[in-house]
Amino acid sequence: MSVSREVKGRRREALRERTRRAVAALERQGVCWSDWARERGFALHAVKDVVRDRNPATRGELFQVATRIRMEAPVAGERPRGPMERIRDLELLADRLDSRLGKAESELAALKAAVLHEEAS
Repeated sequence: MSVSREVKGRRREALRERTRRAVAALERQGVCWSDWARERGFALHAVKDVVRDRNPATRGELFQVATRIRMEAPVAGERPRGPMERIRDLELLADRLDSRLGKAESELAALKAAVLHEEAS
């Protein structure tokens, strides 16, 4: 069952808003973003892009940074995130990484087939 673009857009905007609130909460706690990035193994420029809301952070390292920020920040007015919500965030991250890995594996297989075909000719 396919999800409409409108629904995906609303979900993406809701995640983006949660990320903004989480960033604000961490900044109120006095987080140093360069230390935060280094301690978690993220590139500083990726963290700064998420913090400054320059990108929707829906893929790659930016998505991982935004997910980690949302998981770590206590947001005022929002009920505490339970273990099931954290698990769902991690599962979403794992699914995205699995799909990228699958795509890379299929591209590699196609490239190998092309090379073998050229060598056979």
